[in-house]
Amino acid sequence: MENILSVKNLSVQFGKYQALKNINFDVNEGDYISIVGPNGAGKSTLVKAILGLVDISSGERYFENKNIGYLPQRAFTKDSLFPATVKEVVSHGLLASKKHPKMINSQDKKNIDEILTKLQIIDLKDRKIGTLSGGQQQRVFLARALISNPKMLILDEPASALDPNFRKDFYELLKKLNQEEHVTILHVTHDINSIESCQDKILFIDREVIFFGKYHDYLNSSHYVLHKH
Repeated sequence: MENILSVKNLSVQFGKYQALKNINFDVNEGDYISIVGPNGAGKSTLVKAILGLVDISSGERYFENKNIGYLPQRAFTKDSLFPATVKEVVSHGLLASKKHPKMINSQDKKNIDEILTKLQIIDLKDRKIGTLSGGQQQRVFLARALISNPKMLILDEPASALDPNFRKDFYELLKKLNQEEHVTILHVTHDINSIESCQDKILFIDREVIFFGKYHDYLNSSHYVLHKH
């Protein structure tokens, strides 16, 4: 398996507060890694440090391929008058990699239609994003993250605001992306029991790595018992 991300001795400090300390793990192509831990453990800080959204105090992260899709924790909007349509939101996932002039061409439009069809929201493409339900919006933002065909998808508690039915469908969608589309996934979640059919590995952190390994090994460890309670 090809290694596509290595995190070596990564630490993050906010003033005197040590948010992360000496984090080490590798991500291989095709992995589905769930990042778990208690509140305040540094899970979101870790993915932001990987993406360069917060400064690393020491250590490093090395990408074999920097084409990464990112679905942040709070991507929703409840503003029904927000002017962007679904297709415009998804197109933003392509514009970042384009040189000036940043314009959407006919092939891009075809690709947008294909990803919306794959995520079963093609009928929403001309709707304003703020008029959609939470589950529909999350599929739109997932489409934006996937439109550039990323090697790896990083999700920060993407289902936390979804109702149970949408959440189940969303996890099934992630499982399909991982197993059929071979998208490598890093998934910050509190919902570990609901996605047991998806995950391959567990990264348990509490400012530092407590456990990293196969899901079935985690289930038989003392860390799972503590996390479950």
